[in-house]
Amino acid sequence: MRSPLARVPWHTGAPAFLVCAVALAFAANLFGGDYFKRTFLEEANPLAASGADPGRTPAAITPEQATGTPATAQPSADAGTPGPTVVATGMFRDGAPGHHGKGTARLGRDASGKAFLVFEEFSVTNGPDLHVILGATADGGGDGLDLGGLKATDGTFSYEVPDGTDLAAFKSVTIFCKSFPTVFAVATLEVM
Repeated sequence: MRSPLARVPWHTGAPAFLVCAVALAFAANLFGGDYFKRTFLEEANPLAASGADPGRTPAAITPEQATGTPATAQPSADAGTPGPTVVATGMFRDGAPGHHGKGTARLGRDASGKAFLVFEEFSVTNGPDLHVILGATADGGGDGLDLGGLKATDGTFSYEVPDGTDLAAFKSVTIFCKSFPTVFAVATLEVM
């Protein structure tokens, strides 16, 4: 006995196959599109020490360099100003199976005393409704201080931590999907 599909002429079956393939591609993009999109963001790092920029052109020659006579030392205006301090740091690792993360998380205060969480050379699998969570346990999870939605899947960027927050209370940073309670990436913080 012949298969029912063997009786379908090729000129009828080919368009039907094409329609099914297009419908499948549309459904995959509609329901899984976020998974494949990448977003990039490069922000200034508030915890970076202010100093010489390696990409900067050298300054003009000063009179003391030209004459070889040292100038009298002038006190620096910011000599007593404390610089940024990093309280804790950690490396991102993969979360649930199929969800990958890498990069560095740094928790600290800038020169003005504001608290920040900085992601450096960060990359994570994209997904819907991803949030950044500072957690009290080293293994991460969805419980803790929610700093808001993930700004980008790749790059270097920061989150301001609310004033009055005890930074020493946090042991992890988690990228957490609120829609489908899933850990995408986690960094265990180690005190500096």
